[in-house]
Amino acid sequence: MLLASVLILGSLAVHAQAALAAPAVGAFADERYLEDFAFLRDTIARDGAAVRVRKLDWRAICARFEPRFAAAKTDAEHVRNVMELLATLGDAHTGVTRSSVPWEDLPRKFDGIFGCGLWWREDSGKFVVAGLEPSVDRTRVPPLGSVLVEIGHEPAWLALGRDRARLTRWFGTSSDHSLYASLGNALLPVRGANVAHVLVVTPEGDARDFDLPRFAPNGKSFDPARAQLAPGIEWQEGATSGFVNHRSGKRIGVLVITGGMDADTVAKFHAAFDRLKGMDALVLDARHAGGGSDRSAWEMAGRLYPEGEDNGLHGRIEPSGAWQFDGPVVFLQDASMVSSAETLAWAVTEQGRTISIGRPTGGWGIIPNGFKCPSGLVDFRLGVNARPTPVKRVQTEGIGWPPDVTTPPYFAWSAASSKDAPGTVDATLDLGFDVAALVASGVDQDVARTAFRALFDGKCDEFATTIAKSAKAAPWFDARGAASRRKEQIGDEVKHELALLAGDEVVCPDVASSEARFAAGSARARAAGFAKSADAWKSALASRKAEAAAQRAYLEALGEQAELDPAQKKAFLAKYGKSKVAAFVK
Repeated sequence: MLLASVLILGSLAVHAQAALAAPAVGAFADERYLEDFAFLRDTIARDGAAVRVRKLDWRAICARFEPRFAAAKTDAEHVRNVMELLATLGDAHTGVTRSSVPWEDLPRKFDGIFGCGLWWREDSGKFVVAGLEPSVDRTRVPPLGSVLVEIGHEPAWLALGRDRARLTRWFGTSSDHSLYASLGNALLPVRGANVAHVLVVTPEGDARDFDLPRFAPNGKSFDPARAQLAPGIEWQEGATSGFVNHRSGKRIGVLVITGGMDADTVAKFHAAFDRLKGMDALVLDARHAGGGSDRSAWEMAGRLYPEGEDNGLHGRIEPSGAWQFDGPVVFLQDASMVSSAETLAWAVTEQGRTISIGRPTGGWGIIPNGFKCPSGLVDFRLGVNARPTPVKRVQTEGIGWPPDVTTPPYFAWSAASSKDAPGTVDATLDLGFDVAALVASGVDQDVARTAFRALFDGKCDEFATTIAKSAKAAPWFDARGAASRRKEQIGDEVKHELALLAGDEVVCPDVASSEARFAAGSARARAAGFAKSADAWKSALASRKAEAAAQRAYLEALGEQAELDPAQKKAFLAKYGKSKVAAFVK
């Protein structure tokens, strides 16, 4: 008995020493926080679709976060841990939906970011001025088509890269193009200042400085949903429609979806559609549509399918509304379309019902469910179903659904007297009208789709020949003039890329994003006959290869910090001390 007591006491002493040497995780933690962590860990391991889609090492992620949950001292710290853990999934549908902590005590997406009345569109790291709030003085802001180079005398890639690190740390994102689409009219990180100093490269290739007031004169930001309406079409909540006066003489209807995928929008969509009876062709603009219910998306699509249509994994698209339209349809889409708005894009394009024009959708392809943490302190949404498209079964999470014809972030279409003139028709919409009218005039839809894709891929002469042969019933359309203008734009695009890489004013060029655009951009340039310019771009990148590596390494080391700590700085300069990036590190 004595021996047993000694052994027990000895064992307790050994365990006590071990506990002192390495305290158990959560030994002094709030048990509510640890219980929430265990619930998050197990729920995401079981149901989190992003873990499988993105091939995440969830066990390693949890091992990194568990000590932080154990060390949390306040509810606010705990909820921030929940936010950050969920953000590692990289699923924009996943995140905190309710918290007992006031929102002002938590990270916010738009902290200190204002747009100065400008609208920016992103293209693989390049930020282009694509719209100006009507109240701004156009002589005091960058011209349309200008590319952002510096903010506050700091390289734009650095300032925006730091903001991206902050946003993805706390909120995650399915895709960069979706993230930046949501920031389009609130992009510039002014951080409380009243004036933002920016350097841009204009469409002519000149570097110009501007001091931009924090807000537009009327206090409003650029509103693409209103600015991209056709002349004579008034904005309405949910949906709006009308006819446009087109030079073809065809009766072209335009319907713009301005609401989410819900019952109210469906009702307004049907009413807007009914006002277009008798149209020869339809331009369906969904660039401002929001997410919601897939059922609503399928119902709206039903207006375009008089006989119904097999819909693969989703059964059928059934005819809907008082009548259906079986004529030519052009569908406009972009990166701001996410979730069930992307479902609408699948419904009207996947089987070739329309010709789609614009940019890839946002890539929110994982459907979420709601969950409540055991503590009651926080609720969250988790993406649980990584659904593919119903017919072709394409996984669009993080990629988005591509259009038939991919357009640049900013371009001019018609030969307007002044592309900067207020009231000029949005170029994508203007293009859509012409494509719809051509098909209504007798051009085969598949021929039109292929030809316009070729045009924007740089095969301008091929486009002109094809359309000239097929458009005898459309004498109003100047195919060769359109091809010539597009070819000129492609030549200017490459010159612009070279201007962004060279010049004394651009002291620290964004080489990394230029590399990302090179493959598609140079192929487009070669197809359009600008092989020498493409070669010059290739040479410019090759001579700056080390600069691109330094840029990427700096962003990775910096994260959302204002600057590197002394040890990081020393290590970076030891490896990249001869780069232009090093000047900012020093």
